Amino acid sequence: MVGHKIGWGVHYSPDQRNRPDFNPKGEQLVYCYITANMEIIAGQMMMQPEGGFYPVVLLRDGASKVTIDVESNPKPIGHNQLLDERFKAEVSQARKALQNDLANKEVKQSMLRKSQDVELTITDQFCRLRLAADRPGIHVVQFNKPLTEDSNFFLLCIRALNEDSGVGLGVAGKDFPANKYPGKFRPSVGWTSKDGKLYRNMRHDGNLSGERFQEGDMVGCEMEAFASEMSVALFTKNMRPVATAYYTQSNRAEFLPTIALCANGHDVVIDVYWQNMMRGAPIFSVYHGSYESCHQNIATDSNAEGYNHFEIRLTKDFGPDCPPPAVVLSTATPLDPPPNSCLKLDFLRFWAVNEDESFQLIWDVQVFLFSLCDQEKRLGIFLIVVAAAVAAAAVVVVHVVVVEVEVVEVVVVAVAVVVVVGVVVVVVVVVVVVVVVVTVAAVAVVIEKVVVVVEVIVVVSEVVLLVLAAVVATEAAAVVVASAAILVVVVVVVVLVEVVVMEVVVVVVIIVVVVYVVV
Repeated sequence: MVGHKIGWGVHYSPDQRNRPDFNPKGEQLVYCYITANMEIIAGQMMMQPEGGFYPVVLLRDGASKVTIDVESNPKPIGHNQLLDERFKAEVSQARKALQNDLANKEVKQSMLRKSQDVELTITDQFCRLRLAADRPGIHVVQFNKPLTEDSNFFLLCIRALNEDSGVGLGVAGKDFPANKYPGKFRPSVGWTSKDGKLYRNMRHDGNLSGERFQEGDMVGCEMEAFASEMSVALFTKNMRPVATAYYTQSNRAEFLPTIALCANGHDVVIDVYWQNMMRGAPIFSVYHGSYESCHQNIATDSNAEGYNHFEIRLTKDFGPDCPPPAVVLSTATPLDPPPNSCLKLDFLRFWAVNEDESFQLIWDVQVFLFSLCDQEKRLGIFLIVVAAAVAAAAVVVVHVVVVEVEVVEVVVVAVAVVVVVGVVVVVVVVVVVVVVVVTVAAVAVVIEKVVVVVEVIVVVSEVVLLVLAAVVATEAAAVVVASAAILVVVVVVVVLVEVVVMEVVVVVVIIVVVVYVVV
């Protein structure tokens, strides 16, 4: 409310702050507290970095104007004793947590699998890697601790890198060869400095080609796992997102940070902050959309919390002649994707062609199904045609009784009817099955997931059963009536007009075949 006061404060150790050599800006444990109208409402122990904390004010809608006192020290008077008590109560637990944190941040040479030609220097903050100019070939350094959900980001500071040299970073398994760039061996994913491209399992086919990095840049790799066999590698340059790449690796113990160095006649020096040395991955700003600028409709981080759902409102009716807009989930991508983009790597898309259309999403393949109403109509017509064939056979039997035609002639005609109708049905079924199998096989090859074949077959089977059930419930009566009508008409024609049986059967068969082909 207007007139209320809020503030942050830092309280130092009561055992240290009165010493002559006390440095309030040094790295130390401090108690940070929050005040509201000069009353302490919350606080916790923090490690103050070298140089101390600085006050910052953020202004947003609803709080667009404030005043700040920078001349006096508005620390709550009379609360020193309370702050001392809180500091002493929490400092032991904070020191224990600090010791555990330091132990987790420790990096030993035994934790690294590296080429003997790469020089390693370990400090409290980072590991320095150096490859001498006279060392030929590619040399790999791999940290044996995998990236986890809590520690999923590592960072490289490029200290020395000539344009003819190369650095690659990414994620690979423990069997990764010692002379390859990450991403150029299966399974692995990586980003290289020389061409700036992202590679996944020896392929480069994403929407974004990435960009080159060089001496003076900070580059990082973050892994986000959102399914048992699907993860995303997000690569950053100077703390901004560059590009993403999917990584289909189910064993997360194989998410090992991997770096490749190639000197090519020039020294290469990098400082590596492994994931256990980092407090966490950088958080990128997300700009919400507006009607003025389409560029602000893009989230720069696909995993941004609080921005995980969107909807569109249709303002016009749509149908077969006026397709609706599609909704898409995309990785980091330009507004105008290149034509050679691999759909599987970059998009999950839904596009409803009809209002009553249903769909199934299998991995990254969209299996669109026809409207159930259309299925019922088509299958209903098919059953009526089959009923006509059955009626033709029944005519033969009736005509034997009424006109007393020779049995041999009846048998020949009946066999002919069965053969013709059977051949037509079999040919249609075979063609449909072949088309489905070939399509599914092609899709399976493209997305490298054999399991999709089984899932597509299951989906198709379920839909067929569902439609057949609907047809039986809604059109069984129509089929029976149609069959009876055809039977009556043919019998009347045969008995009253005394047309030869063979001619009637031939005419009926021709009608059946023509109707079925047209349908």
